[in-house]
Amino acid sequence: MIYVSMIVSFLILLCLVVAGVQNSAPLEVQVGWWTFQMSLPSLVFWAAAGGAAVVALLSLPKLARKVLQTRRLHKEVARLEGLCKEPRREESA
Repeated sequence: MIYVSMIVSFLILLCLVVAGVQNSAPLEVQVGWWTFQMSLPSLVFWAAAGGAAVVALLSLPKLARKVLQTRRLHKEVARLEGLCKEPRREESA
């Protein structure tokens, strides 16, 4: 099954590369006061990379909280396992 997803991913990537090569006319991009030229495929690539960077930055706090919670829970499990291994003290009357 993993090979099917790899083949499908490769075919999609191949279609994107072919479309990018065929549509490589330069565009004039103006961002604020900057003006520069780049091709449409590179513009799409940089837009996707920028979007991925924004998503990564916005998801870092939640990921950090999950890591800290997991670490805390592992310590708690180890503490409780240690309590279970200790012999019980029986009170004698």
